[in-house]
Amino acid sequence: GYGVGGEATVVNCGPSAPTCNAGNFITSYFRKTFTVSDAGSIAALELKILRDDGALVYLNGTQVVSTNMPAAPISHTTPASTAVSGSGETAFNTFAIAPAGLVNGTNVLAVEVHQSGATSSDVSFNA
Repeated sequence: GYGVGGEATVVNCGPSAPTCNAGNFITSYFRKTFTVSDAGSIAALELKILRDDGALVYLNGTQVVSTNMPAAPISHTTPASTAVSGSGETAFNTFAIAPAGLVNGTNVLAVEVHQSGATSSDVSFNA
């Protein structure tokens, strides 16, 4: 993310960088691949996600979580439903995900994090 301090990966806020006070990108994208040797043996999945402000989560291309986001359709310019502030910026939200979306071999978890507006001073994500 950006704007909080201590980010493991800093993303570009947009054209006003480094001040990040106007015209910021609404959406940042993250992707992680992982390997599963026997998908059929996994009975449950749990995702803990910290997001400031909203997020959509995809497992192998299928949306499995929407948190603090409006109803579809959603594009890269769609803002989060509300601004997250205070303790909400550091809180992890927990979601159960159906393991049926896993495949043997390489799997992809993709997340798009949406700001509540183009003047938001920070974006945070952790999963």
